Amino acid sequence: MTYKKALQRKNIPFLIVIILAFGGGILAQKYLFSSEEEPPSQKTTDKKIEYWVAPMDATYRRDKPGKSPMGMDLVPVYESDSSDGGDETGVIKISPTVEHNLGVRTAIATKKDISRVIETVGSITADENQIEHVHVYANGWIKELLVKTEGEKIKKGQVLFRLYSPTLVNAQEEYVLALKSNNGSLTRAALKKLRSLGMGDKQIETLKQTRKASELVDIIAEDGGIISQLNIAEGMFVKP
Repeated sequence: MTYKKALQRKNIPFLIVIILAFGGGILAQKYLFSSEEEPPSQKTTDKKIEYWVAPMDATYRRDKPGKSPMGMDLVPVYESDSSDGGDETGVIKISPTVEHNLGVRTAIATKKDISRVIETVGSITADENQIEHVHVYANGWIKELLVKTEGEKIKKGQVLFRLYSPTLVNAQEEYVLALKSNNGSLTRAALKKLRSLGMGDKQIETLKQTRKASELVDIIAEDGGIISQLNIAEGMFVKP
């Protein structure tokens, strides 16, 4: 018991030295760090807030904190911010905190293809400028219908149907008589009548060569295309 007490008394000065050394280190560390510059987040500022502005609209200003029309917190504008050009018209400044919350990302502008394929529903119609109507110019009957269905493809010069018209037959006979009489005025009048009734130049030339009226007159397609509407049938009576 006496030996242990003596040993403990000998260790007391050693412990005191350790405690003093530890305390001195803490004081020295505090002194050294206190001389350094404080982090920006702990700094105090003497700047005066001039007004509060909406992050997304520089024209929306208030004298106190609040919310913008978009529901965002107003950002303070200090004296130095407005004096260095921050109050310029059209210039918008966003605080780093708001920029981070909005997820704003910046990148170098580059030129590239941004096209994309869009699958959707649509409808196809014929070009109105390419539609051609086929009509007759005299009363008659459809004796032969050579185009049977809608959607059928036809070629230029193809016969669509053959028309029997007493009016056309009489006009052909008048033209033949005028040719035989060698009467120029009658021939020109008869020729004009045939053209007004829808006979083409080739048909008139054939009539001039044969000098025989045809009971059936061919109605020919003036251009190629597709039949989009077929509102006649074989044997039907038609009018101009």
